[in-house]
Formats: sequence, structure tokens, C-alpha cells
Amino acid sequence: MFLGLTNSADDIIRRSGRPAARAQSQCQAALLYFAKTTSLGVFALLQCVLFVLIGNYILEIRGMFWIYLGIVFMTAMGGVALGLVVSSIVSDPKTAANIVPLVLIPQIIMGGALIKYEDMNRNLALVYTFHALVFRASEQGTK
Repeated sequence: MFLGLTNSADDIIRRSGRPAARAQSQCQAALLYFAKTTSLGVFALLQCVLFVLIGNYILEIRGMFWIYLGIVFMTAMGGVALGLVVSSIVSDPKTAANIVPLVLIPQIIMGGALIKYEDMNRNLALVYTFHALVFRASEQGTK
């Protein structure tokens, strides 16, 4: 996710600074986004192949290359898409680079890397109990 996001975060900003890019039609803009996604996807695929090959070699994992490659590549393409969205929203490459951590930190926190899922959902039992009590009280009040 990080590599895809950082590779594409300032891609459209560099292109849109040119006068010719401002006068593009919607069709040309859609073609630009498709071309950027495709070209960045090729580089993301290369990075993912290297990452999975090296990781599988170090961890001595056998027979799971294609599964891991598919998962890592889908994550990288999500990062590419998110980076292109950030790039199309902001107007300065420094701003895009500053937004990258703001996009990644909630994903790291909510993805279970820092806080385990069990700890995130610990207080939900209290919420469900409170909801059940309120729901029962409202049902009894209507009878």
C-alpha cells in the first residue's frame, strides 16, 4: 500500500501543471487516468513480484507464490488508486507527500497492526447490552 501510494501521489500534479493538460476534454482525462493506472500498475506488479519472491525465500514458504502475489498486488493497486485520488485533489506535490501519512496511519491502526482486533471490539459487549436494555424497555412501553 505504501509503495503504490507514494509512487502515484504526485503523478497527476506533475502532469496537470502544463497548460495543455488544463484544456483536456473529459475523454482525454479518463484516458490519462487509465494510462497512469496501467503504467503504475506495471511497476507495482514488478515490486510485488520481487517482494513476494524475497519474502518467500527468506521465510521458506513453498507453493503460495500466486496467492500471496495476488493479495499483495491488489493491495498495491489500492494504494495506486488512492494515490491518484490524492494527486487529483491537491495542487502541490509537497501537499500530496504530506497527505500520504494521513491516509496510511488510520489503515495501519484499523488493520490490526498496532491494536489487536480483540482489543478494538472489547467494549462492544457493553454497547450491545445497553442496546438490548433500551430495546426491551421501549417494547414494554408500547404494550
